[in-house]
Amino acid sequence: MKTRSKKYKLKHDFPFIEICGICSFLILLGISIKSYFNDFEIDWLFIIVGISVGLIFFYWLTNSRNRTIIFENETIKIKPLLKFSAIVLKLNEIQGYRLKETYTRTGLDYNIQLITKENKNYEFIRDAYSNYHRLPAYLKNSGIKYLGTKEITWKYKYIYSRIGVYASIISVILFFLVQLMKILK
Repeated sequence: MKTRSKKYKLKHDFPFIEICGICSFLILLGISIKSYFNDFEIDWLFIIVGISVGLIFFYWLTNSRNRTIIFENETIKIKPLLKFSAIVLKLNEIQGYRLKETYTRTGLDYNIQLITKENKNYEFIRDAYSNYHRLPAYLKNSGIKYLGTKEITWKYKYIYSRIGVYASIISVILFFLVQLMKILK
């Protein structure tokens, strides 16, 4: 693998949805804890456990989507948003990278997946980066080889992706219609 001396950094976009979700669950958790200490009812404990599960989910979602990638001489550092420690991968530990076809809210899309020699996968989601198009060039400049494309082999994948897009549009329209009906009632 060839080496270089320049340092590249690919930063994620601001995770507005994830931060709003975490803040909402924290507010709900605070209200539930206060209500439990006011009423001392067992139902509040179940609500607190459910909210805690939601917080754990949003923490995981934020760290799996929003990662800063730092390319240095012989290493690649992957720094999740809400963790203090970074994952450091040496270039000789990396087998390569590939494009992985996935379903998104806009249909089918390709995300870059970094694969180590121990078969650990680090997936970088296109929607999380504004300058995502630079990532393949950074990987190529680091000497990491391209392993090809992993496509979904299901024959109805295009229909399924279109159903997902149309269903999300219809659900938003129906939500606003229900709100309009509540106002006009």
